[in-house]
Amino acid sequence: MISMLGIDLAGRDVLAVGGGVVALRRAQAWADGGAHLRVFAPRVVDELAMLLERAGTWRARPVREGDLEGAWLVLAATDDPAVNHQVAAWAEARRTWCVVADAAEAGTAHTPATARSGDLTVGVVTDGRGDPRRMAAVRDALAERHMTGVDRRRRRLAGGRVTLVGGGPGAVDLLTVRGRRALAEADVVIADRLGPLDVLDELPPGVSVPALAGMPLTHRGTVAAFHVIAGHAGLDDVSLACVREGAATLVVLMGVSQLNRIATQALAAGADPMLPVALVENGSTPQQRVTRAPLREIVARAAQVGVRSPAVIVIGEVAAEHTGVTAAVA
Repeated sequence: MISMLGIDLAGRDVLAVGGGVVALRRAQAWADGGAHLRVFAPRVVDELAMLLERAGTWRARPVREGDLEGAWLVLAATDDPAVNHQVAAWAEARRTWCVVADAAEAGTAHTPATARSGDLTVGVVTDGRGDPRRMAAVRDALAERHMTGVDRRRRRLAGGRVTLVGGGPGAVDLLTVRGRRALAEADVVIADRLGPLDVLDELPPGVSVPALAGMPLTHRGTVAAFHVIAGHAGLDDVSLACVREGAATLVVLMGVSQLNRIATQALAAGADPMLPVALVENGSTPQQRVTRAPLREIVARAAQVGVRSPAVIVIGEVAAEHTGVTAAVA
């Protein structure tokens, strides 16, 4: 019967025999965990060679029994079963754990099919002969459940942190995977009127409301950058440069109450009075509404149609109706 253990390989010596894609896959995972790799193989694939330049050494020759000295874990992954079994025998004689790639039952250690979510790892192994497809299928099913419906709050707390999830108006089902994970791990969730889910050490990226309203923030041949600012205090120097020079799309969050000030600042800074502006209310929801007008007219237009918070202000050529992309709101 196989017992599953979590092994800390950081800073420890791991030996791989073989230089193909199987060795690459295992070596990559162990290197990501901080292990020092030693590879013995007449040839290695290019990706493994590049990995070893930063995380280990390569000896371009067949492995010898003495090469296993000092290794905490051994991988036998050549295309010769006899060599793999010999390496496993050498490892067992030294009481060193060994994974045999082509015959899991021949090794003393099995590599699980794993999936990571934050600082948690879900792993699946089988007794006896390995069955990679079966393990991967079960892993994926467990990972999906783990991502969406499992309480992952820490029971042994050692300090805390605050994570902002979302931060703007939008449909609940646009929550990112990272945001969902943060909520699953949270002990306390605080929501405000700007969004259905708000829980300040980290800001997971979300979904672009302007893009959902038919405005890509960058557009080939139009603009290659964008700048985002909170609108409580009007526009700063960088924002004014964006609208004056047309070098970047300006996105203003929480700025509806300051719209008159923002437009006045932009015009005074030399922005084109005909520069397109769009106001996106309730983005991504069935109540989404887009109001467009040139910079010199946007304040009057917003007052005419009754634009209200929460809304996002987009200033730049991409806000013109003809530059948009088709977007549907469920």
